[in-house]
Amino acid sequence: MLSRKKNISLILLLTSAFVATGQNTMYTQTNVQRVFLNPALTGSSTYDNAEAGKISLNTRAQWIKLGKRFVNQSVSFESPVSKNASIGFSGAISDYLSGTSNERRYSFFNSNLYYSYSIRINSNTRLMSGLSVGYSNTSFGSNQFNWEDQVNLRNTAFSLATSETTSLLTRDYLNSAAGLALVGKKFYMSASAQNLNNPVIGFFDDNLQLPLLINAGIGFEIFENQFKGKWITEFLGYLQEDQSTVRGMLHYKWDNFRTGAGLNFSQFRNENGFNSMSVYFGVRKNNMYVAYSNDINISIKHAGIPMTHELSLVIFPYLLNYTSKPNPFPEY
Repeated sequence: MLSRKKNISLILLLTSAFVATGQNTMYTQTNVQRVFLNPALTGSSTYDNAEAGKISLNTRAQWIKLGKRFVNQSVSFESPVSKNASIGFSGAISDYLSGTSNERRYSFFNSNLYYSYSIRINSNTRLMSGLSVGYSNTSFGSNQFNWEDQVNLRNTAFSLATSETTSLLTRDYLNSAAGLALVGKKFYMSASAQNLNNPVIGFFDDNLQLPLLINAGIGFEIFENQFKGKWITEFLGYLQEDQSTVRGMLHYKWDNFRTGAGLNFSQFRNENGFNSMSVYFGVRKNNMYVAYSNDINISIKHAGIPMTHELSLVIFPYLLNYTSKPNPFPEY
């Protein structure tokens, strides 16, 4: 029984790391929901260079062709409430399904409140700070499930189910995050820390805690062509104990069309990394923006892992009269 408890705690730590490092919140289309990257970026989006309220929805499906399915869905709202302050909230849910019965093996729910405040440094640059607090719920099983007692650490994934059954396990906890961002007309720099309160996530009395997660990002415009198209490069990094991810993206913005491509490198417990290539394209129509992306596996060692599909929708329900903040992102 003790070994089963250790296995359950280990898998909980891994799946919580998925949540914290992006299996369901570090989407490929990071610009759609920046609140997941850094609470300081709450309210940083603009619509035709005007301040606006923003509703974002995202669905991401992974491992579909492996007889498993890890699905992430999220919704967020953010809006400036004064010339310097913005608020927002988000909700995200993940379900891990596998096997012929497609029973729910693992589910995660998270909701957060966000607040950001910006200070004008000059006409083209602002320093933004932000805080977030949230509630999370993690559950294993739906009545009973086939216990998956082996974890593939190289892929940070589940494998080889047995017929062993376990009753429903659940854990509720609170989380907090803080961040800073320096945002200019043609660049941004961002850093944040999540899990500041190191929430206890173990199902048993083992004091298993979710470790601190550090996010960092930098992006800048590198070229504007004669057709008013802009090339923007971006680098993101995530570090959580012995797990790290680095992503480099190149975005192109022209009129109502957006596209981009990049590379992702992840490493876990000093094992050989999992690498992928990301591509996306999106189109804006009036006050709506829709985009599709996928992550293509380029790791020879993990060649059996298929593409990950992601679909995003952004709606700007209203415009505001506040002075627009500088914004270097591939905007809508």
